[in-house]
Amino acid sequence: MSEYLKSLKKREETAYRNKKEAGRLYGKAKKAAAEAFLAKQKAADQRHQAREELDKEFQAMIEARDGNRAVWDEYHLVCSYIGDSIDDIREKADAAHRAMVECFKNANAEYERGNKLAARMLSIEGYEHRDRRNTLNMEAKELHEEIKQARRAAEDKTPGGSEVFHAARLAYDRASQIHRAASDKFKSAKDERERLRDEFYAAKAAHIAIKTELQRRTAEEAAAECNHASSKAK
Repeated sequence: MSEYLKSLKKREETAYRNKKEAGRLYGKAKKAAAEAFLAKQKAADQRHQAREELDKEFQAMIEARDGNRAVWDEYHLVCSYIGDSIDDIREKADAAHRAMVECFKNANAEYERGNKLAARMLSIEGYEHRDRRNTLNMEAKELHEEIKQARRAAEDKTPGGSEVFHAARLAYDRASQIHRAASDKFKSAKDERERLRDEFYAAKAAHIAIKTELQRRTAEEAAAECNHASSKAK
């Protein structure tokens, strides 16, 4: 056996060990990803159950509001009024944003043409539109908070079922948090599985390439020895 063949044999053995280790790690990662997926599915089921319980308790609380219907009538009136206001504010904010973008775009064009005064005026106008957009968005955010506060106030004033509903809401929030954590863990496990899969395939390909080369060179040397032996025999 030639020195090159001996070296190739050692390389093949190393490549085989690398492939075997990469396969072991890949298998471990597949198992971890499968377990993480099951945990995520379990968390999703628990979140769904918690949501159903929350909806059930909310419906029961609404049905129990007959003794204080005026509270919920007021809440729905607030939602309707504020909702229309929010839509109007959002439209104005979107218009201000578009105007801001247009001003900054035109300011840049004027600056490139050397008209610095016009560029400055357009920039100032753009900042004014930006400030108006930010103010409008803040107003919309405050109105959203008003709706939330109105609902909480209505829930607190509704006789019966309120405490049970709040408990169900806390349970749903916890289930949602657990589901998010399980989803993040599964994503990490899946990414690790795919990374180790690629490493395993690469190690496998490298081993096949070296093994093929080893078989070819072994056959060539064997044929050469056979030819040499035949020549001597003659």
